[in-house]
Amino acid sequence: MLSGTLLPVLIYHSLVSAWLGMGIVALIATMLTWNAWIASDTWQKSENSSYKGEALSFKDLSKPQMMTLGLILSAYTFNAIGYLPHTLFWVDYIVRELKMSFVSGGLYWATFGIGAMIGAILTGLLSHSVWAERQCAFIIGTVHSTYQP
Repeated sequence: MLSGTLLPVLIYHSLVSAWLGMGIVALIATMLTWNAWIASDTWQKSENSSYKGEALSFKDLSKPQMMTLGLILSAYTFNAIGYLPHTLFWVDYIVRELKMSFVSGGLYWATFGIGAMIGAILTGLLSHSVWAERQCAFIIGTVHSTYQP
């Protein structure tokens, strides 16, 4: 959200102010969540008696776990390849070709982000309330009907 609302305002001042502003936001977020990281670490120690503080390695995963992890990473990668470039070019088009302000482009970007968040939440809720087969058939049918020549 901040990349679509705060960053365009800061970039009007200078590129340095945009970088400093985002650095300050990251610092504040780190300070606000610092105790949560410590609580998470102590929870892992109390829940898992064999936890010795060292990080798990990919070598510790079973073959099905590695396959699952690989498929999830592939899905996220192809999802990003699919939507990220054209949304970046869309905002660039809004700012440069339509001669709208950085703030307008940022608001379009933030609106897209809100839609992506809400879409993920609604998909999760639908998967619990509607049969998964019907949901997948609906999504595939919608995408297929949208991209027909």
